Amino acid sequence: MTRVNELAPMAQAKHWLRKHVDWLWAGVYRGVLQKNTRVLPAGLDVHLATPAELRSIATEPMWEMTQTFVNGAIARGDECVVGYLDGQLVSYGWAGYGKTPHTRGTYVCFARGHRYNYKAFTAPEYRGRHLRGSFGVLEAADRRREVRHSIAFIDYRNKASAQAEMRNGGNLIGYAGYIRIGKLLIAYSTTSARQYEFKFTNREPFGS
Repeated sequence: MTRVNELAPMAQAKHWLRKHVDWLWAGVYRGVLQKNTRVLPAGLDVHLATPAELRSIATEPMWEMTQTFVNGAIARGDECVVGYLDGQLVSYGWAGYGKTPHTRGTYVCFARGHRYNYKAFTAPEYRGRHLRGSFGVLEAADRRREVRHSIAFIDYRNKASAQAEMRNGGNLIGYAGYIRIGKLLIAYSTTSARQYEFKFTNREPFGS
């Protein structure tokens, strides 16, 4: 019994650390947006979702989107590409053009003229079939915003994703990361990443 009592504070400490402390160190990649030439699989319809469509999708827990998230994304001017296979929703992916939520109250910031793709999801039974669709349908939205470049960050340990990003035209321009302890965020970006105003912050999108 004494041994169990001795271990309890340690377990509580580990739980607190998992909940309140996290960190990230990532490579920052920038590329030139290319004209879409991808041929979509037969039966796959890809388009930009309407606000009403997104709010309907958010009512289904399996899609991992809440109404709060959707309303915030719409307010920021983000776009969502959805893919329907034979009339059934199978995937989606979001694109941000300004300060964008990352996780746990942390935001990604970058210079104007860039598109940041995030929060992509494919229904489990369709994964591995390359049905996520094409971000090529964003070309008109990119032109309207005078956006010509993509920007992304990839955890330094994720070598496979980094190689895939570079194969798709992304160039490593620097590094950025943070340590978060509760509400305290200590963020850092290398000089080359700051050239494109890339950084992490915990300030609200429309705050000071």
